[in-house]
Amino acid sequence: MPYVETWDRKPFGLFALYALAHFLGGPGPLAYQLLASGLVLLGAWQIRKLILPITGQVGGIMLALLYPVGMSVWGNHSGQSEAIFMPFLLGAFIIVLGERDRARPARLALAMLLCGLALQIKYTVLPACLFLGLQSLWYLRLNGAGPIRLLRLAVVFVAIGLLPTLLVGLAYAATGAFQTFWFANFVSIFERDGLSRWYGMIERATLILLAPAACGLITASQQKDILRNPRYLALLGFGSSLMIGVFLPAMVLRYYLAMAVAGTLLVAAPLVSQGSRWLILPYSLVWWLWIFMTFPIENFQMTRENRGSFVDLVSVIAPQVDQERQCLWIHDGPVALYRASGSCVPTRWAYPDHLNNWREHNALEVEQVAEVQRILATRPPVIVTADFPVTEPNEQVARLVEDELAAHYRRLATRRILQRDITVWQRPD
Repeated sequence: MPYVETWDRKPFGLFALYALAHFLGGPGPLAYQLLASGLVLLGAWQIRKLILPITGQVGGIMLALLYPVGMSVWGNHSGQSEAIFMPFLLGAFIIVLGERDRARPARLALAMLLCGLALQIKYTVLPACLFLGLQSLWYLRLNGAGPIRLLRLAVVFVAIGLLPTLLVGLAYAATGAFQTFWFANFVSIFERDGLSRWYGMIERATLILLAPAACGLITASQQKDILRNPRYLALLGFGSSLMIGVFLPAMVLRYYLAMAVAGTLLVAAPLVSQGSRWLILPYSLVWWLWIFMTFPIENFQMTRENRGSFVDLVSVIAPQVDQERQCLWIHDGPVALYRASGSCVPTRWAYPDHLNNWREHNALEVEQVAEVQRILATRPPVIVTADFPVTEPNEQVARLVEDELAAHYRRLATRRILQRDITVWQRPD
């Protein structure tokens, strides 16, 4: 049960979708990879539909085909929530845009429900949902709705958007775990200490991601009919709201930028409009050159090496653990080793970063050092570590683990995964 048995601060809907994927596709990663791949293809089709009136068929297909590429380039791959929630937001946007001339409240309410479902996958969609809500009210106003009716519909839209989250909260309240749900979803994120807004060359990645959008705006400024087009202004507003969502968390990781890939493609639509076809070749060359520079052929080789290293580690760990009492503990390393090795999990805080990252020490409903001491007291048969941390480590926790490894464990295997040396330690007794 999320938050109670396995703690994380991700919304319940993401847990539910992954559970559905594994129920239908088995326990391996292929299950959620197929889910995410299908949703990314759906997102590409939705982008084409949104920009079609501006770009025409050929231009729409060109930009839509860049969506799956962009999602991979910006580190989303197939396991991040950005690949999952974007079709919900794009679907809501399609509905809202289609109501500009009619503004039927029932259809707009459906868009708000899609926003609510997206909110249950990741809360950073909030700015985009607010934009779509305001856009819906504006269209209602254009179609004659008065202030009182607008106020009533605004309340209804907010209620519909919050409905999925409220239902999840009520379900946890019925089981007596509402406080745990509330803390994980709405409190813990604000309890993290000293968070840096930038992590991993975000500034450069952001500028590169926004370059096509900037070129699209420049092109639109040279074609007044596009710049004054209400549809393009809506695309610009929606794309901006997605970028705001990227920077909503206190710490911004590179793969968060995948949320803005759709937005930058929507704003870049004038590049491939009928009046700017001469710009397609130079801008496409720049775009694909950058993709080549950031996603070179050697990445495929690194992926194969990572996969081989992971399989090696699983083969070493699996004979040492079981699903009942002999639990692997991953102090730092790929959390997928738990499932792949068939091991039980010795803690609610399975994601290693929660217990080894100093910035989380006030945000977990448990004291990091105390929980690590409790885990070590169970004498895990296998512990996994990495040669260097990716976040600022809790030094007290690090010393506890180092002392325990030195006193009671021996090195069993080391393999390189994602540019870090991952080591498996065995307790001989």
